[in-house]
Amino acid sequence: MKNVSDSSSSPVSPAISLLSGKAVLQRSKDVLVQARSGDLASLSIDESAIAGTVQLVRREIEATYPDYQLPPWSYWRRLEIGGHDRWGMLAGAREFETADAMIRSAADLVVLIAVARQNFRQGWSFEEALSGGRFDGADGTALAVFGMFAAGAFSSVPADPLRADAHALVRMEPEEIAAGFQMEQTADETQLLHLATMFKRLGEVMAMRPDLFEHEGETRPGSLLARIAAESRDQTVSSGLLVERYLEGLTAIWDGGAVLDDVILGDVWSHDGICRTSRPKALMPFHLPVLEIVHSLVEPLAWAGYMTSDLDRLPGLASLEHCALFIATGVIRLNEDDDVAPLHAAIELRAVTLGLLEEIADRLRSELEVDADTLPLICIQQGGTVAAGSKIAMENPAVWEKASKILSAGGVFWLPFGA
Repeated sequence: MKNVSDSSSSPVSPAISLLSGKAVLQRSKDVLVQARSGDLASLSIDESAIAGTVQLVRREIEATYPDYQLPPWSYWRRLEIGGHDRWGMLAGAREFETADAMIRSAADLVVLIAVARQNFRQGWSFEEALSGGRFDGADGTALAVFGMFAAGAFSSVPADPLRADAHALVRMEPEEIAAGFQMEQTADETQLLHLATMFKRLGEVMAMRPDLFEHEGETRPGSLLARIAAESRDQTVSSGLLVERYLEGLTAIWDGGAVLDDVILGDVWSHDGICRTSRPKALMPFHLPVLEIVHSLVEPLAWAGYMTSDLDRLPGLASLEHCALFIATGVIRLNEDDDVAPLHAAIELRAVTLGLLEEIADRLRSELEVDADTLPLICIQQGGTVAAGSKIAMENPAVWEKASKILSAGGVFWLPFGA
């Protein structure tokens, strides 16, 4: 596993250029141009359907946030499901002594949720004691991780349970995870082994990068956020810097995608038919796990008195909800061509979806006569696009299943498109 910050005399790998939000934005726009030129084998664009999609997103926002005071998309919304402010209650009981301690703990939790995201077997759900409700998919995952985190399962220091440190993570066993996630040892054996592997990889990856994750003898995901905050000027943290630093530190956890010059690139995929004029060519970055992390760090920073800048340059999420939204509204038309490689179809669908997300956001802001600083995509996703896309699972299950089947072509557990 190559350290992407290696300062040896060898030339810097071109892989580094892919570990940024800028690369996601630029390359997805390039693929959208190809789609509009009829240059993609798996899909085409219906321009006439875009205006209707903008109106659908606008109606969705106004139904839930009529005053347009939209929170950012983040894992914290999942931890507020049912109207319970779970983190607020936990943090209040903990009474963090400093803002630094709070943001480190919050970032630890955020990274744990991202690492735990995967495809679970149909029928799995998590019963939460607080609400008495049962939750599956992404909500169930977040609540299961939260429960284990609150119980100190990821801490090696009993006196300080609300943390995740490398020492505890590398020792995680399937039996402990089975209890925390309410899974069955036999029926869920594959998922349990994968979760244990992912948590151990998190611990190992952090241990390899003490320059990023070690602080006062503790090796934790949140130490990186505390470092970035401490280095900031005027209490302002760049979203682009957050993306780059967390990609640098964590990308090696998510294997199965592209590898370039021995650098594991995570959620980056190879497709010879796209990004042909870029360098390195034919590689499309999405970075969904890390972008979900960064989306979810904006609020902890705000709680600690920091502002996150450049949110208008933060890429959207190449998720199942967004892909299903554009298929259901007819903006993306899938070509029935058995000769298209399944993985190539998945890459094209996700890339075009990202480009369309930026366009939907621009058109919505134009209608409302506001700028990107006032209404960034991170907020439009929470109130509009993700919410609208999520409803498709119930309102148009055939489209949801088709999108899920296309996106699952990567065959890796940490892309939770079947959840």
